[in-house]
Amino acid sequence: MLVNETDYEHAVSTYYEALYAFGYSLAGNEDDACELTQETYCRLLTKGSQLRDASKVKSWLFTTLYRVFLGWKDRRARLPHFEISSVEGELAANHPRLCGRVGE
Repeated sequence: MLVNETDYEHAVSTYYEALYAFGYSLAGNEDDACELTQETYCRLLTKGSQLRDASKVKSWLFTTLYRVFLGWKDRRARLPHFEISSVEGELAANHPRLCGRVGE
């Protein structure tokens, strides 16, 4: 059972680099790898008490990061993603008041 601050800090200091590298290998960029890693450690804070065997924290972290990635990938596939530069002209034509706020 992983519930105290010392165990959490140990999990971060011991596995952060490897977990980040795994996230990077899945996501392909630094920003998303950081986001995946951060979300994984947030879940450790909120659900770590459910971990029955503290010696399995490494496999729990990597499995959780992979599941976070799959959920993230699924959500991104369902939601359209546009670069601001590709829609800026359309935005200016249809919503001129908002045009100055793009990129804020």
